[in-house]
Amino acid sequence: MAHPFLHRKFRRLAGSVLLALGTVCGSGLHAQPPVAVEITHPRPLPAAHTVHFIGTVEAPETYPASFRSGGRITALPVETGDRIAKGDIIAELDQTAARASLDAAEAGVTAAQAQLDQARQARDRAQGLLDRGTGTQDALDEAMQAFLQARASSDQAQAQLETAQQGMDDTVLRAIDDAVVTERPAEIDEVVSAGQEVVMLANRSAREAVFQAPDIAGLSRLSGRQISVESPDQPQSLSARITEVSPQLSETGTVTIKARLDATGAPLRIGTLITGTIDLSHPERLSLPWDALVSGPQGPAIWVVDPETQSVSLLAVKVAAYNTAGIELVPSDRIGTGLQVVGKGAAGLFDGQKVTPIVEDTP
Repeated sequence: MAHPFLHRKFRRLAGSVLLALGTVCGSGLHAQPPVAVEITHPRPLPAAHTVHFIGTVEAPETYPASFRSGGRITALPVETGDRIAKGDIIAELDQTAARASLDAAEAGVTAAQAQLDQARQARDRAQGLLDRGTGTQDALDEAMQAFLQARASSDQAQAQLETAQQGMDDTVLRAIDDAVVTERPAEIDEVVSAGQEVVMLANRSAREAVFQAPDIAGLSRLSGRQISVESPDQPQSLSARITEVSPQLSETGTVTIKARLDATGAPLRIGTLITGTIDLSHPERLSLPWDALVSGPQGPAIWVVDPETQSVSLLAVKVAAYNTAGIELVPSDRIGTGLQVVGKGAAGLFDGQKVTPIVEDTP
């Protein structure tokens, strides 16, 4: 059995050790100095937001005009930008070979027709002799065979004439509809093959506005909306419906937006410089810098500073949009303009950690 004196000494020693450990834990492990961070405030964004885009008028659909047969171009009376009507001559090929083929085909038809007339007369004569009893069936059969051969030769000659006439017609390229010449890659005296593009045409009535817009928030939601279009060539603004918003940036870092212009009124010339205006108004939103956004257990979140204790707590937020300046939040009863939010330095914080401001903006 332990001596009472030793028992009391052991209890006093154990109490001293526990007191020392409590002091160390309270002052050394948990009492860390405040972390210096930037404290910012959510800023309201204006609900009304009108943007302007610069663009040009283009044809939504273009198609090439080409010859059915090859040859040397002898006439090309159109230039880029010309307005042509249905049936107008676009270009002509050298007709020497086509004319020779047509002349030979016409001569062939004449000769075949003469042979057919003679064969028909011989058939009729043989039929008459047989009817009067002075001819034979063999003679009639022979005359009928010669007539059928002559008729086949005549039909073949007529088909050759139609082919030669089509070849002659194919040396002249005509517009199949009212159009505008957008390109003219061919030149006079150039030898082109069948199907080779001579000019590029666009429908005269259909027009499309093509804008190069900066990459701002909300562009992806513009498809189907109306945009007002103004041009120096048009005294009044035109209405256009946005048909396409490119999901990818161009080489210049812009977003391509296409809008179909209203077909009523005189169409604008292709290549005309235009300005587009559209209202991007949205419900009330609050803006914060990118540094304030962190990832929480429930998704996007921010660190909120308690002004009394200078400690932080995590607050889940709903992001309405992202832009080059920062994030746009949907306001709530817990998120307002007076809220103190950690900006720079938000990464690495933990709940209840004390902070001290290094830069505080004006709310």
